[in-house]
Amino acid sequence: MRGRSSLRPICAVLLAGLILATAGTRLHAYAFEYIQPSNVHNVGNIQQWPAGTVSSPTHVLMRVQADAPLPAPAITTLQDGSTSWHQVIQAALADWNQYLSLLQFSNVVSTTPPPTTSSASNNNDVFWSNSVYGQSWGSASADAVGITIIWTQTTTSDNVNFTTSVVETDVLFNSNVAWDSYRGPLQNTTSDLRRVALHEFGHVLGLNHPDLASPPQSVAAVMNSVASGIDDLTADDVAGGTYLYGGQPQIITPPATQTVDQGNTATFSFAVAALGPQTYQWYKNGNPISGATSSTLSIANVQPSDAATYTVKVANSLGNVTSSSGGVLTVLADVSPSFTLSPTSLTVKTGRSAVFNAIATGTPAPTLQWKLNGSTTIPGAGITTDPILLISGATSADAGTYTCTATNTTGTATATATLAVSSALADGYLNNVSALGYVATGGGIIIGGFNIVGPGFKKVLVRGIGPGLNSTFGLTGYVADPYLELFTGNNPITISGTPVQNDNWGTPDFPSASSGATISTTMATLGAYTLQPGSLDAVLLINLSAGGCTAQVSGINGGTGTGVVEIYDADSLAPATRLNNLSARDLVLTGQNILIGGFNIGGGSPETVLIRAIGPGLNSTFGLTGILAQPVLTLFNSNRQVISSNTAWGGDAVLTNVQASVGAYPLVSSSADSLLLFTLPPGGYTAQVTGLGGTTGIAVVEIYELY
Repeated sequence: MRGRSSLRPICAVLLAGLILATAGTRLHAYAFEYIQPSNVHNVGNIQQWPAGTVSSPTHVLMRVQADAPLPAPAITTLQDGSTSWHQVIQAALADWNQYLSLLQFSNVVSTTPPPTTSSASNNNDVFWSNSVYGQSWGSASADAVGITIIWTQTTTSDNVNFTTSVVETDVLFNSNVAWDSYRGPLQNTTSDLRRVALHEFGHVLGLNHPDLASPPQSVAAVMNSVASGIDDLTADDVAGGTYLYGGQPQIITPPATQTVDQGNTATFSFAVAALGPQTYQWYKNGNPISGATSSTLSIANVQPSDAATYTVKVANSLGNVTSSSGGVLTVLADVSPSFTLSPTSLTVKTGRSAVFNAIATGTPAPTLQWKLNGSTTIPGAGITTDPILLISGATSADAGTYTCTATNTTGTATATATLAVSSALADGYLNNVSALGYVATGGGIIIGGFNIVGPGFKKVLVRGIGPGLNSTFGLTGYVADPYLELFTGNNPITISGTPVQNDNWGTPDFPSASSGATISTTMATLGAYTLQPGSLDAVLLINLSAGGCTAQVSGINGGTGTGVVEIYDADSLAPATRLNNLSARDLVLTGQNILIGGFNIGGGSPETVLIRAIGPGLNSTFGLTGILAQPVLTLFNSNRQVISSNTAWGGDAVLTNVQASVGAYPLVSSSADSLLLFTLPPGGYTAQVTGLGGTTGIAVVEIYELY
């Protein structure tokens, strides 16, 4: 027999992970410490302690420095409740021990001064030092906070086949950094001793950095080389330790709980770490399932009687373990289709669009089929199965009875509506658009965008309302002194070089601005609610050419509160020159400070409108942060009755095409933005934007005319 020792310093900057194996298989994808002597033919021996047995495991005694040169933990409770550094070290060792059968850590407080040189001492020392045996921490290990030094013994009997075993380790912690012990995200000012100790003791066991392996392993684990929010052993860390010293199996990821429609297939799987071959047995509510001895369990054509808790027992030569969580199967029994939203009969002007909406529920989810007068082929639309049916440029050939049939395996349901098309109707158009929201400061002011199409100029009445919300509706918490400005793009609209703006509506702020008397008469003519003479509300009456504008409402001297921006069609040129779009951006809060887009349809024919509530799209399109993650869009009529609501638009094909046709920026099909498309009769409507579950953030409400 020939033996030798080698000193191998292992850099332990901080943490992160190994690779999680697929369900039901042994875990092999770890990064191990390796010994590669130059004269060894079978290079790549894993560096580990000699493994014991389940009845007599190898014991590795760690001598922990008694008085670390750190803030006195005996009189200071650490963030995780520990009262000493030794207590933290013990907890880290215990975390590893619960997964190891063939090796166990033990520890003792050492009153002997820690070693000052990197020589073998037959002790496994754990201590703090301001250097690595005289070497600076920066030059020794890239500003590491911890380092593990390993002594190994390599033996051979034939000069060809070598066996390498760990015989001693030292773990050093950098006393130049501030230490604490805490769970959760990393803190900028302190290092977490618990997670660093877990990492270093992983090196003691023989695990290396998976993110520095060749090729690198991209996984979550304490054993990665850099710090992260991971503060405990992950499945991959456990799998690596179990592979080396595990003994009986350990279920790393239990079977998942799932909900499956009746008639579909349910599949259960899991991840296990174990030595040697394993056997499996699946159970239903604690009773063994005959023949279910594979690493996965599939149940085809599930029925209500299959609803149960499914567990698996994994065994090897050293023991067995049964999953103790998850595995609950819920079966959704078949339910016949029914309509929660039925299409509404419409009469539209010749050449205008018409939209029918239908929403059906059932289990399994029903499919839809639209028909016109009994035919599955609809003029201009073909065979339609979308919940939204759009008829563009309606003619007499499109008139008739439309049916939507919902079908699943248990039955059908049918909803019916009629479409009439008349050239005698006067055109419908948007004659008033508005937005109510919270006027904050900076990027949190209300910004109302609108667009004018058609020849010549359009006279518009633009209002920024604060006090009027109290005098008319009794609303409190309003912005006390709103200030109104008009822009095209990023540039103020000017007349004779003076910006078009207003502070108080009775006081004109630019040349040729309309007087308070003219504005008062116009508001009355248009049916706008009255503003008190001398109020601090802001109003503009102005002729604008075709194109896009924004009306920005802020508070004088940084004032905040609920406010409204309103744009009225103030002449008789509609629909030749008309408003065809409103967008309002604001910070969506809760209560009265949600975002509300209002609009009124004038004329004699229903108008088709696309309404969007955008949150995530502001980030994906414009890079805006602080957005409303899940906007909920609800459409009301003038009687405060809900017409429809949407949460996450789902990439509907009709909505995708309509957005492109009106020039709206595209949305990712899987985004959580919300959309509605409806043909509505003349009258007033509001589109409310709230955050799912009371969440808040910046959002946009948009209203587009689909001509």
